Amino acid sequence: MIRVAKVKTKKKKERLGKALKKNERAPIWVYLKTKSREFISSRRRNWRYRKIKKKDKE
Repeated sequence: MIRVAKVKTKKKKERLGKALKKNERAPIWVYLKTKSREFISSRRRNWRYRKIKKKDKE
């Protein structure tokens, strides 16, 4: 369960939750299979310098 403030719309909470799940590291089997070449996931995002794009009407 992802804890998000109550004042956000359901759509926005779903989008933020999806972004949070995408931000996880790659599974350990990927490192083993690729012999550590794929160490950093291209989808990783830092909250400070790579923001989630805003959608209209949220």
